[in-house]
Amino acid sequence: MQYINNHSPHIMKNPFRILALLGCVLMLPQAWADSHYDASGRHRGRSTQDNSGNTRYYDGSGRYQGRASDNGRGNTSYYDSSGRYAGRAQSDGRGGSRYYDSSGRYSGRAESDGRGGMRYYDSAGRYAGRAESDGRGGMRYYDSAGRYQGNKRP
Repeated sequence: MQYINNHSPHIMKNPFRILALLGCVLMLPQAWADSHYDASGRHRGRSTQDNSGNTRYYDGSGRYQGRASDNGRGNTSYYDSSGRYAGRAQSDGRGGSRYYDSSGRYSGRAESDGRGGMRYYDSAGRYAGRAESDGRGGMRYYDSAGRYQGNKRP
């Protein structure tokens, strides 16, 4: 493998290498970034835009917040007070939400098209089963020593 640096003048001997390198650089997606600050000067986020006119937004913690395109389509992501992904809303009306129990475990989802599901945990905090809006799911069973014994499907 050949490395290119200031100490490699031999690359100038082959103009096709230069054109190949320029072609690779020119084909990279061009983007700009803009940082956003509040009135007190605190960093609140940034946005980037690519050559296709899509702009992506990120909050001050670097989490993805949403996208907007020049054709009016886009989406927004949101997070709960603990910083966990909590759902999304899209410009076409689709979207969904994510839910967590008091212990911070993922406990379910609801989609705008009516799909969704819940997860259940037993008193020992073990995953105990799930129920889906389409009727799928099942429960897990454990013996008195906490050993997994099997599933029961609807």
